[in-house]
Amino acid sequence: MARSYNRKILKRTIRRKCAESILLYRVYSRLRRVPFTIDQSTELVVDSFPRSANSYAEAAMILSMTKSISIAHHSHAAAQVLFGVKKKLPAVILIRNPIDAIASFIDLHDGAYPVNLAAKEYHSFYSTLLPQLDKLVIVRTELIRETWPTLLRLLNKRYGLSLQLDLLDNEVHQMVLDRMDQTGASRNDGQIELYSTEKDEVFRQNRQQRLAAIKSDIERTAEPSLIRDIYKVYDTFFLSSI
Repeated sequence: MARSYNRKILKRTIRRKCAESILLYRVYSRLRRVPFTIDQSTELVVDSFPRSANSYAEAAMILSMTKSISIAHHSHAAAQVLFGVKKKLPAVILIRNPIDAIASFIDLHDGAYPVNLAAKEYHSFYSTLLPQLDKLVIVRTELIRETWPTLLRLLNKRYGLSLQLDLLDNEVHQMVLDRMDQTGASRNDGQIELYSTEKDEVFRQNRQQRLAAIKSDIERTAEPSLIRDIYKVYDTFFLSSI
């Protein structure tokens, strides 16, 4: 059991290191057959640390299209974004409050990854992108619905895309959630967490309790210097967000 646990952590650590280099990640993604990577047809990059509304942004972007646009997404690897910047592609980066994102990531994987590993991955993703910050479009996860028209307007004006400037009101928001369900089912043999179905109170309470416990664990066990570095990077992205 311990050997399996250590192997899983080692694989994730190797992935993090590869995700900091364009060359290494290109090799890694080919060997691992990572989907949704940049190719000759890619016109837009949308990415983030996991659990930061990547799926929501992808679905909303598809619903905003007036014509088909090829999107590279869900790599959760800074190197893919850097490669997109190198190819002069528009790159939308989502960023969520660090503690919320890290806790949700740990919860998603049922506690399989330790706090500091998850925290290092958060820091790695955004700190690797800092030198190219002026070439990225930064969107705060918590404000994605409110800033959506601004984002689309910016992409249309700066990059010549043709996206509908729809508000993500309740009706469109529900369409986005339905789209996320359909896409998730097609990619995961139907084994998905439904977004469009309202969770019952017991589910919500249980999840909130788990997240609260994980956040408490983060406060107790995370390396203080690492958390300070994370918030320095987060604050810089925050100030650059639309």
